[in-house]
Amino acid sequence: MKLLTKSFTVLFYSYSDSHTVLLFIGLLIMQSLSGIILSRNEALLTNHPVIIYYLTMMVGAGRFQIKQSKRRTYTVLIVVGV
Repeated sequence: MKLLTKSFTVLFYSYSDSHTVLLFIGLLIMQSLSGIILSRNEALLTNHPVIIYYLTMMVGAGRFQIKQSKRRTYTVLIVVGV
């Protein structure tokens, strides 16, 4: 039981704050680039709204997967007793 607790601790706390900051900066850059790409293809998106529906569906599916992974993580942490 102690070995399992240590492995989860290493899994969740192995990244330092600097890695987290770099991750967030990278995500902000990607978000800015996606805005530029969408603005350049505005005519395409206006003529084909199915693309917007597909992208919206993908974002929703991603949110669902994040919620599921959080739920599994919390369940494991509760069972392990961390």
